[in-house]
Amino acid sequence: MPFLPGLLLAIGIHSLYNHLLFNPLLATSTILVLTPLLLVVAYETSERAMRVWLGTGLDSDVERLELILSGEERLSPIGEYLDSLRHRFEGPILADMLCLLRIHLELSIRAKGTLIARAAGLDLPVDDDVRARLDELRYLERRFRRAGVLACRSRWAPNPPRHRNRPWGVRPRFGRSSSFWSWGSRFHSWD
Repeated sequence: MPFLPGLLLAIGIHSLYNHLLFNPLLATSTILVLTPLLLVVAYETSERAMRVWLGTGLDSDVERLELILSGEERLSPIGEYLDSLRHRFEGPILADMLCLLRIHLELSIRAKGTLIARAAGLDLPVDDDVRARLDELRYLERRFRRAGVLACRSRWAPNPPRHRNRPWGVRPRFGRSSSFWSWGSRFHSWD
């Protein structure tokens, strides 16, 4: 329930306003002072979380993708986890899980790079390669169903693949502007 803190804050502000009704001037001035301060705190917190997510997340995503592409993933926590799943799933399914993780990492790196480029003033369009990877990701998620996608989650994956929320934190919106990237619903931290 990511909306719960905002809802509680709105209820608190409304309650404060109603309790200060004995003096409407005091109530209005209090709201006029507190609302901008709360907005500044919310934006600063969001900005700080985005910087952390882009910085540390991008480095670890690149390292994991390099391990997978080099074929040395067996020596990493990813490979150890996939080895632990051998008794539950067949070989082709494990290969598809590795493919799901690879696509997830590629899209994550691409999305973070796009956000960095947009912050620098560049507008990168979403190309057919990204659309093809999104289609393949959806196909693999449907193929695994819930059990397979849940099996991909573990403590080594800070942003595990998810069904509805795009795992890379941002998702492209296809429509009028195919280069528009929107924030996902939340940041994930899996320790």
